[in-house]
Amino acid sequence: MAGNKENLSSYPAGVDLEHVWYQNDGLTLHAVSTGKGPLLVLLHGFPEFWYCWRHQLAPLAQHYRVVAADLRGFNSSESPGSDDAYAMPRVARDVLALIRALNEQQAIIIAHDWGGYIGWHAALLGPQVIQGLITLSVPNPNAMGQALLRNADQRAASAYVKTLANKHAHTSLNLGQMLEHLPLDAHDRRLYLQAYARSGLEGPLGYYRMSTASTDRLQLDLPAPIRCPVLAIHGSDDPYVTPDSYIKNEGMTAGDYRFELINEAGHFLPREQAASVNPMILDQLRSWQF
Repeated sequence: MAGNKENLSSYPAGVDLEHVWYQNDGLTLHAVSTGKGPLLVLLHGFPEFWYCWRHQLAPLAQHYRVVAADLRGFNSSESPGSDDAYAMPRVARDVLALIRALNEQQAIIIAHDWGGYIGWHAALLGPQVIQGLITLSVPNPNAMGQALLRNADQRAASAYVKTLANKHAHTSLNLGQMLEHLPLDAHDRRLYLQAYARSGLEGPLGYYRMSTASTDRLQLDLPAPIRCPVLAIHGSDDPYVTPDSYIKNEGMTAGDYRFELINEAGHFLPREQAASVNPMILDQLRSWQF
């Protein structure tokens, strides 16, 4: 079991949090848990960790058991040693292993950025387990692939990927400058710096190295449609993902599909747009009767 270096009392999340430690694929992985009820699994993206959901934890925990994971390679979760260990199916199996470790049979995934792509794959691998998927700021992986091929605006928006996928990026990137792209106050910035002191950058950047191993474009393809319903939420001013990238989303689920665009909103919706995002999530969960 990995040593616990995180003091959860330092996180002003507005709820009582408990550590969750579990094993999968030879790794010790970490999450935090709060609340009681049907299970919601929250998955973050880059360059964040479980704490990106601080504004969602309290309202969701009033009705649900909420578990926010650290993806493999981030914060208190262990980092695998090879880039292929960041392939989407392998990371998605971490999510299913977390649900089993919690002694739960079903869950809904709420996910941002990389977590969204992982959520699509988890829903495909665990069709009896994942009852719904809510994504923020990323389309279906196949829709993104089509956008990169056909949409010059999306190719321009994704130009940063090549920098992050460089095998030397974990030593050449300036973490402080990178965190300036996130809307962090001084306290939260310290927490993020502490998280990266635990994990380093090589693990988190493994997602980019893996996804561009055979090309300079993201390779995340989902081999088949998923079965569960999907709510996709996006910000109109997201500098990394264009709204047009969602066009092909509908055909990738056999369940209901709903797209919501938040005007004048950027990429980091859980933090920037909690007042809009939280009611959308709660309304959708109620409509799914979960």
